[in-house]
Amino acid sequence: MIVTEGEGRVSKRGGSVGGGAIVARTYPLMERCVDSGVALGYNRAHKHGVPDEWALKEAIAAAVMVEIAEAFQFTDWKGDSDD
Repeated sequence: MIVTEGEGRVSKRGGSVGGGAIVARTYPLMERCVDSGVALGYNRAHKHGVPDEWALKEAIAAAVMVEIAEAFQFTDWKGDSDD
C-alpha cells in the first residue's frame, strides 16, 4: 500500500501510516560506515601485495569517506549534488 503523508491509513502490519517522523540512529550508522570503510580500504590496499604505511592509510581513509558520504548528506558541502 502506498500512502502519502497525512492520509492516516493503516498499514498491512496494523500500525498507522503517515504523519510520523523517522529518526535515524546516527551513531550506529556512522560506526557501521567506519567499520565497513576500514575493512574495504584495508582489503583494497592489500589487493596487489603489501602496501607501505602511507598507501594503507590513504586507502582506508578514502574508503571510510566514501561510506560516510553514501550514508549521510552534508548540507555545507559545495560539491556535486544528487538533487
